[in-house]
Amino acid sequence: MEKETQKAYLVRMNPSLHKQAEEAAKKLGLNFSAYVRYLISKDTNPPV
Repeated sequence: MEKETQKAYLVRMNPSLHKQAEEAAKKLGLNFSAYVRYLISKDTNPPV
């Protein structure tokens, strides 16, 4: 199986939302980028 390469994307948000997201990510032991990927994956992949 071929490994997907990652491409940089820009997401704009206000500073208070970014701070909340960083705090939520930290609680899960994730960095901000991993947290965003986690949320998108959770939202777009239905449970099995």
